[in-house]
Amino acid sequence: SLKGPAQHDCCRAYFYVHQATRKRSAFCALLYFARYYGDIMRILPFLALSACICYADTLQFWTPPADAAALEADGRAMFEQARAARERLLAVQGTRTVENTLAPYDEILRYIGLAQNPAGVMKDASPDAAIRETAVKLVQEASALRSEVMLDPRVYKALSALEGSRGLDAQTAHYLSKTLRSLRTMGVNQNDETRAKIATTRDEIVKLEEEFN
Repeated sequence: SLKGPAQHDCCRAYFYVHQATRKRSAFCALLYFARYYGDIMRILPFLALSACICYADTLQFWTPPADAAALEADGRAMFEQARAARERLLAVQGTRTVENTLAPYDEILRYIGLAQNPAGVMKDASPDAAIRETAVKLVQEASALRSEVMLDPRVYKALSALEGSRGLDAQTAHYLSKTLRSLRTMGVNQNDETRAKIATTRDEIVKLEEEFN
């Protein structure tokens, strides 16, 4: 809806940002800035908007699966990645660090989410009954795997070893503290029998939620 000089400025701003981002070079960006300094300072607001547009062009957006088999394959792949990350976390020998302990834990939850979130959308939005059925199953399995990880005392012990570690910045220490507290709230510090009951109860809750929905 821009017209006249404003439209011209917007086009020039997009061109400058596009050239810099296309070549993926900070030096290139500085070169354009130096060359067109006067123009850039005049059209700075348009530059900010154009930068957002150019960055959005590089993002990968989720594409809905073609069928139930594709959805299930994607979900299973994410579950395998989550389990592999847990194995890496538990296999660490020696000093626990953010990189070999907290980062893999975050990966576990991220991969579970990458299976659960698309399935959560498809179970409610897909017109294909087979996809909806598969999605419900994946949501339940994702919830079960999340409970399994969060109730695993080995995972809790590994994360606890990071408490008080030197080199933790304030944000990481706070995040670690909240993570450990959430695991304790989940029941990870209970005995084997109690943890098993918690996992079973949570699975039943998820199934009842899906039936109700």
